[in-house]
Amino acid sequence: MVFHRERESDRQPLSLIIPHLYLGAETDVTQDCLSSRGISYVLSVSRCCPQPVFLPKSQYLRIPIDDSLRDELLPWIPEALQFIDGAMSLGYSVLVHCAAGISRSPALTVAYVMYRLGLDLDDAYRFVKERRPSISPNFNFLDLRKEHAKFVVTKLRAAPPKLKGRETEIVIAIPSLRKVVIIPV
Repeated sequence: MVFHRERESDRQPLSLIIPHLYLGAETDVTQDCLSSRGISYVLSVSRCCPQPVFLPKSQYLRIPIDDSLRDELLPWIPEALQFIDGAMSLGYSVLVHCAAGISRSPALTVAYVMYRLGLDLDDAYRFVKERRPSISPNFNFLDLRKEHAKFVVTKLRAAPPKLKGRETEIVIAIPSLRKVVIIPV
């Protein structure tokens, strides 16, 4: 069996999905990388990625799951969406990452896009894939969300967080879906 270790030059840089929401890998969690993009909050979808010492505990959330068929993302979605919304409501940017930025963190990012932009699973997946082509979420995570996420996302959307002191909006055109979405920032 031959293993290929990804070279730094082969790795995709972190990706801006929507304003203030980035998707990346464990290697993106450096003080230089985060500060150069104005990222103050980190959501780690991993059991083993270490918490950065330069981030306060209140600005870091760990979703302790592995990229396996036995782990479920669904129970963690409400807490993760609230963490992201909480940071964004204060004007901060968030990096969602897992080890490689290919499976777990993209699955969670798709859930957030469903929630925030009101897209169904397939459209949210395409939306994220257009911004980070390397994603390939574990089918277990996507199948679970297909069954249950509509309920979870609809329930959370019923009581969206209030964005303190925010009166501007960003219009996101999604040509591939022939849709325009307006989100408060």
